[in-house]
Amino acid sequence: MTEPTTTITDYLLAAECIFFGALLLRNNPLWAISFFVLAVAAAAGGTYHGFIGSMSAPAAQAVWKVTLYSIGLATLLMLSATLLAYMPSPWKNIFLAITILQFVVYVSIVSFSNDFRYVIYNYVPAMIAILLMAIFHKNFWLVGAVMISFAGAAIQRSGVQLHKHFNFNDIYHLVQMVAMYFFYRGGKILQSG
Repeated sequence: MTEPTTTITDYLLAAECIFFGALLLRNNPLWAISFFVLAVAAAAGGTYHGFIGSMSAPAAQAVWKVTLYSIGLATLLMLSATLLAYMPSPWKNIFLAITILQFVVYVSIVSFSNDFRYVIYNYVPAMIAILLMAIFHKNFWLVGAVMISFAGAAIQRSGVQLHKHFNFNDIYHLVQMVAMYFFYRGGKILQSG
């Protein structure tokens, strides 16, 4: 196994997302699906980091692309669910169209690049939009979720390494596990409109 801690923390994050997704199915199916898609992303990311040494180049490329596309799709779903719950009707369709366009641009970019920073570039505006809607509608679980996710993303981009077997990806996954609990609680409050 190439990066055991990264693989394990990714797989734990995937399991947590499946668990919370299952709990959310009755309250908010779109939010629940975003958790299931995040589980796919985490599982694919863990597989990539853990087994890249034993995969062929095309297989490694395919697994990484699944990771990138899944994160983008989950971002689209989370933002769409928040827009459906909180945006008034005349603006809802406009912002949903913008959200879909952002996803199409993201997919186009990551189709030609494997750089994880494009995940962040796609994720940050969506999370800011979710944050603003959550503040306005007093969904403090979502506010906390976004702020914790931003802290995790900053750690990941910093490249900090606490130990040779505990790096920035591992810390990010642990922080993101806390954020997922907050996203779960915030998603329970959302009502699709």
